[in-house]
Amino acid sequence: DRRTLSVYDSAALAGAALRLGPVLPWVGAGLGLTIASFTSREAQYHPGDWGRTRMMVVGAAGVDVRIKGHLQIGVHAEVRGIVNQPKFPLASGESLTPLGDRLVLQGAILYQF
Repeated sequence: DRRTLSVYDSAALAGAALRLGPVLPWVGAGLGLTIASFTSREAQYHPGDWGRTRMMVVGAAGVDVRIKGHLQIGVHAEVRGIVNQPKFPLASGESLTPLGDRLVLQGAILYQF
């Protein structure tokens, strides 16, 4: 049996940065949408298909460092909070919450044009 969870996020952030020589710390916050789909053929997850769209609140921060010219490297973190987390009803009467808050950590190589 196969279980699939697909999640797609899109958000708009407002940000602020402070240039400290070659170092650029920044923060951002915004709103967006998350679209999720859960599918399973397993009997315990009957009816087996579930999809939801929910609003998401995003907070982000990072530090970018200029290496040479327009080339930068950075470390970024985001927290994505799902507003009104949906529940997937199970045949047993219980419920499952496949779509929850997330922490995203990124390493970046950036080139500013």
